[in-house]
Amino acid sequence: MKKKYVGSYGVLKDVPNKLKYIYLEDLKKSNENLGITILKCIEEKEEYIVVQSLGGKAKFRLKREIYEIKNKPKFNIGDKVRLFKYPVLEAKVSKICWHNKDKRIYYLLNVKNDKRKSTSRYYEDENKFEKI
Repeated sequence: MKKKYVGSYGVLKDVPNKLKYIYLEDLKKSNENLGITILKCIEEKEEYIVVQSLGGKAKFRLKREIYEIKNKPKFNIGDKVRLFKYPVLEAKVSKICWHNKDKRIYYLLNVKNDKRKSTSRYYEDENKFEKI
């Protein structure tokens, strides 16, 4: 049975020499780090798939063997959220990432009225915040 890629979310598989699976001319056009970002497949061709990182604008062509389909993230970039630890503070999801070692999604948040960027990782499966 053939996998359906378009509309799926995924990450790059942790394999040696990833560059042989990615079209290098696409990488040269962007400074995005594909290794830690969640990708969305937006197009499927016979020889490759086209993905875009969540929150990014650049498109990348990949060979199917490097793309591992994952569940859709619970939150989107720009979603307003409330941290359970600080219920009076409002934050926005600024980045959605993949932790290769732990094999799970985490989020970076920007807290409203706080000029500092959050360096804390908020893992999807730890339920430390909710959408508002």
